[in-house]
Amino acid sequence: VHHLGGARSMGLAEDLPRDAREAWRRIEAEDEGLLRGLHRVLTEVRIQEGFLVCPSTGRQFPVHDGIVNFLTPESAAIQQTPGWANQPSQDPPTPEELAAAPGASG
Repeated sequence: VHHLGGARSMGLAEDLPRDAREAWRRIEAEDEGLLRGLHRVLTEVRIQEGFLVCPSTGRQFPVHDGIVNFLTPESAAIQQTPGWANQPSQDPPTPEELAAAPGASG
């Protein structure tokens, strides 16, 4: 239920429960209003411009023309390394390797 924070911030989830127990009770009772509200929020809402914000870290991910950019500065630095896409799978780079990558800031 806490995953509906974005929908609430846009005024799209006022009629949806804030408590998980209440949500499950209404789902089990086949509450038509709840099911329609969830369907609307989960399948019909499209964000064209703005940001998605991770509730755990607060990191913002930009949305442009309906496409979310989940690349982090760290992953962008790796992509600037020549031949990065052709390298075999390996352990993720260490923070030191990321900091030394071309284009890394910090």
